[in-house]
Amino acid sequence: YSNLFNFNSLLKNYKKIYPLSEDENKLLFILISIPDKIKINNTVNGIREIKSKINKIYITLSVLNFEEEEKRNTHKQEDNK
Repeated sequence: YSNLFNFNSLLKNYKKIYPLSEDENKLLFILISIPDKIKINNTVNGIREIKSKINKIYITLSVLNFEEEEKRNTHKQEDNK
């Protein structure tokens, strides 16, 4: 399901309702950045599992990049005031 869901909007809405401190935000990103352990298995199901875990890593990276980009834009807007 992780390939079908937009985690950026979920995280953004969550933070609107439950604002996180800077430390909480860092801890959240650390927790979601730790990938699952990948066991190499040369069966078709094993390869699918590896592909799924790699896709989750890329999704996590996109969420982290989105957050970083949003932070930069916020700082730029504050600097322009």
